[in-house]
Amino acid sequence: MKNKITFLMLALLTPFVLILGQERPENLIKLSFSLWPKEKNEGAVLGIFYQNKNEWHTYWKNPGDAGTPFHHQFINNKKENIALYEYPWPAPQIFKQGGDLLGYGYNGTYGLFYRLTPRQLSLLKSKGLTLKTNFLICRHICVPGQYTAQFKMKENALQVISLQPSYESFHLSENKKQEFFRLLPMESSSQKETSFKIAFDEKEKKIYVFYKATSLANQKQNIAFFYPSDLFTFKD
Repeated sequence: MKNKITFLMLALLTPFVLILGQERPENLIKLSFSLWPKEKNEGAVLGIFYQNKNEWHTYWKNPGDAGTPFHHQFINNKKENIALYEYPWPAPQIFKQGGDLLGYGYNGTYGLFYRLTPRQLSLLKSKGLTLKTNFLICRHICVPGQYTAQFKMKENALQVISLQPSYESFHLSENKKQEFFRLLPMESSSQKETSFKIAFDEKEKKIYVFYKATSLANQKQNIAFFYPSDLFTFKD
């Protein structure tokens, strides 16, 4: 009886192991980095750009019912953690996962951004900077990923002097990189000029959030940034 139970468990587990072995593709995510100075000697902006393999997604800061977001850790030449200002993450997409689980995250190309103070920028130029990253990328299975990148400035340009393990890079124009930055959600200081309305569609079983910001009407930026716990559709 014990042998039959053991055989049954192996029979159930074997297809799953084969799926993991056969269907786990390579090059699930590509990397690109950029640095540009801020005005009035206020330091610089570091952009970390990702390009997911088609139909694969990574997770937002609030991953939803399941998932793990990106975790970026910056380290100086003394192996000490340093805190860089983190800009708001790009607005996420919604993914339906197993059962009724919802996840929030990204597919395609996107970027996460950090601000270096003048002192941190000076450190990057003289001593370099290390970035350690962990993430999870999913489709029919989820694959954990990690990398360690070492940066240094040379002739006012950011250089990646080491990347372990090796990842493919991809080209993204500087204009496109800065466009991603400009479209980040931002904090609005004009709450009195911003109004929200919530409506429930009984037929489609959806909640709609309508927002209007008079002073920002002509700006191509995300002005509403929610942490949804259910399926939302946004209309402006």
